Amino acid sequence: MKHFILNSLLLIFISSGIFAQSDLVVYSNDGVKFTLEVNGIQQNAEASTNVKVEGLTQEFISLRLLFADGNIPPLKKSFTLVNNKETSAQLILNKKGQYKLRYMGENAIKKTAAPSQTVISYGEEPVAVSSESSITSSEISPVDAETTTTSTTVTTTATNSSTPVDGETVNMNVNIGGQSIGISTSVSGMETSSNSTVTETTTVTTSSSSSVSSTSSAPATMSSAETISSGGCDAPMPSGEFNSALGSMDTKSFEDSKMTLAKQFTKANCLSAEQVKRVMQKFTYEESKLDYAKFAYEFCLNQNSYYKVNDAFEFELTIDELNEFLEEQ
Repeated sequence: MKHFILNSLLLIFISSGIFAQSDLVVYSNDGVKFTLEVNGIQQNAEASTNVKVEGLTQEFISLRLLFADGNIPPLKKSFTLVNNKETSAQLILNKKGQYKLRYMGENAIKKTAAPSQTVISYGEEPVAVSSESSITSSEISPVDAETTTTSTTVTTTATNSSTPVDGETVNMNVNIGGQSIGISTSVSGMETSSNSTVTETTTVTTSSSSSVSSTSSAPATMSSAETISSGGCDAPMPSGEFNSALGSMDTKSFEDSKMTLAKQFTKANCLSAEQVKRVMQKFTYEESKLDYAKFAYEFCLNQNSYYKVNDAFEFELTIDELNEFLEEQ
């Protein structure tokens, strides 16, 4: 019984703290077929109208869609995922005749696939690695997948007495990734018959595979300060650089000078919706705020949270005008 309780506690701990995953669904309703790349790795082998990627562990991902119709240019987009949720996005054709990927929301993860849906488990053997990854501008070639194995050892020690006891406290130390976590539980209804010390050791091994990419002209790893503009970045502008840019805007006396500076550092980086709002608050006139909000949308990391910039406006009509602009993107 003691062994069962220890294993149950361990499984609960591991499942709640380590295996938080998300799903992504990209689909079209007009029959246009596409191949989906996630973080530069092609997911579906054949073009489809509905692709579901399961088991994503990253919070920020970069997407690229390659259309079966070669006349349609590739589409790039970055997304913010929510743990243990299914995020969906729909391909729409805007008034300019261009396909855009519209965020549709999060739902509970579904166990079954929708009709005609292509389902892929992220982290399995990749179909292909893009030569034009949205994560790096260097040429990328696939290498063998690395497998990381984590061993968890649970040791329990119980000292028996010669008389029955009403309850016994079981202490468990879990060591994962060099961090020790203690868990204590009480076990009732146990009876012992001799004086002895029993030591039980349970080892749980978990394995995870990840696809590793190498570049021909740069290291495989990227620093947290590196960003890629035009919707292909994977991190917002570092806070130190961003605050410095805001300070430079404060030194400008004219609205036009502030606008020029704001557009310069926005285009050279990628901003979060919250950062875009803070830049807008540096402008005096409502027209300037709207002009910048329209410009910055293309360079926003989490476009699904762009509603936050509305707080920088003073009038409802301006919010309506921005919304009309976003509907056309």
